[in-house]
Amino acid sequence: MVGRPKGVTKECNEISGSEFIKIVESISLSSRKSDIDRKVCLICFNYYLGMKGRDICNLKLSHIIDDDGKLLGGIILIKSNKKISLRLNNSLMRESLQSYWDSLASGSDKSLDMSMPLFKGQKGAYTPASLTRVINNIYKKAGYPDITTHSGKKSYINNKLRQGLSVEVLFKVTADTSLRNLKRYKTSED
Repeated sequence: MVGRPKGVTKECNEISGSEFIKIVESISLSSRKSDIDRKVCLICFNYYLGMKGRDICNLKLSHIIDDDGKLLGGIILIKSNKKISLRLNNSLMRESLQSYWDSLASGSDKSLDMSMPLFKGQKGAYTPASLTRVINNIYKKAGYPDITTHSGKKSYINNKLRQGLSVEVLFKVTADTSLRNLKRYKTSED
């Protein structure tokens, strides 16, 4: 198999707001009712929080639900040995998370273990690679085969830059391993 030359990375596409809405609409039209909230949550975490499969895979129920079973206002994570805080302030994401949590809580006869993964597949906990494939397939089935989890992160970073956040602040928020890694998501026009 011949790959790209060392040091050459494939450019990922950014997701526009209108494309994101079409992806959500596609999920609502083409998915089983029981899967809609989970899929919308996954792409919201990718698009609105810049999280890729490996980051989402590490989320536990306790990251989004308090001891009283209420949705938290944000997520506090440890990533690359750094504590990061992400606000859950998008209404679509909050509504989908609440509905997803309600279906999990109502579908369980016993109390849920809050340390269990937030998202699980049919065979149990996702691996980072399997969750990345799930998210990429959501985009592909919506008619966007060139959109990936990298596209979601790129969209998040560039949306924040357009809102006036500096690359240095984003570096702290995303807890990327290097400023160089973060800058590869930045579009040339910004």
